[in-house]
Amino acid sequence: MRRRDGFTLIELIVAMALLVVILAATFGAMSAFYRMGAAQQQEMLLQQNFRFAIDTMSTDARQATEISSPTMVHQGMSMDEGVLMQLPDGWYQYGVVESGSGSSRVAELVKQPWDTTLNKAIGDPQKLTEPLPLLLKSYFIYSGTKLYMMLVGRMQYMGKVHVISLVSLVYTRNLGG
Repeated sequence: MRRRDGFTLIELIVAMALLVVILAATFGAMSAFYRMGAAQQQEMLLQQNFRFAIDTMSTDARQATEISSPTMVHQGMSMDEGVLMQLPDGWYQYGVVESGSGSSRVAELVKQPWDTTLNKAIGDPQKLTEPLPLLLKSYFIYSGTKLYMMLVGRMQYMGKVHVISLVSLVYTRNLGG
């Protein structure tokens, strides 16, 4: 019997098939890892924007001499997607402004100078968040000296939609009652 060097064709095909299976599993795991990392970064950006906006609005609410909600008044309580605050330098409206449509839709939370006699925005808005495709709504509930602020966003990863919200309660300082 003659000694042979190397592999037979069958052994080579089996080794290559095993290599393909191992590589496919490795790349699948790496892909899932990168998708999860991107989703976490997206969520971190959303939460960072929400925290900055809530901090800014909380500071303004503590300085406000009057808070108003143009709609839904019931027994001293108001709820709206925007709120008006009278600060020492004038009235401002806070709320979400959307632009674009479909998959290119973005929204941002803004603080806009407001004319109460004309009941409309004046001047340029100050952006409290970056333009985000993830921001859905803002809600403000005002009752007495309490102002609840809620920002709601959504994310889609791993084939599911996840809703993220940040809620803050501010006790206003300069308001009566």
